[in-house]
Amino acid sequence: MTWDNANYKNPRTFDPSRYLPAPEGRGEPVPTTTWGFGRRVCPGRHLADGTLWISIATILSTLSITKAVGKDGKEITPEEVFQTSVS
Repeated sequence: MTWDNANYKNPRTFDPSRYLPAPEGRGEPVPTTTWGFGRRVCPGRHLADGTLWISIATILSTLSITKAVGKDGKEITPEEVFQTSVS
């Protein structure tokens, strides 16, 4: 549903800015099918959304998320490794 070329430009490309309003993004519709739809919609979707919001807000407001610092005082940048499997 979120791979519909009529609604999304390059739907298979990871681009979170697509949901931002113009001119920052393309103003594409935010997917609402995460929790299902119709008769099979998740009954706890509102609780889950609220819990995620509160958790992320709490983490961002109480923790300092920075890179690790080595013994020499320089920041350690982790190496990005992408895999195509679950392991």
